[in-house]
Amino acid sequence: MFKDFALILQQAIAVAVPMPATAVAAQVCTAEEARQSAVRDHEDFSAVIRTMQHLAGADSGPAS
Repeated sequence: MFKDFALILQQAIAVAVPMPATAVAAQVCTAEEARQSAVRDHEDFSAVIRTMQHLAGADSGPAS
């Protein structure tokens, strides 16, 4: 997934198409790589969702 984001953004730059949401998703993917790289196998897009939940503080369980 990380490689795919890089390829998409390279092509967007080559054809001068702005892709801000994709750039943000790529950064979240980078954060997930840094946060979890030593403890997991290859994952799908759910890893990005988990990272967004972590960054939002929503991964600590239900509020009491």
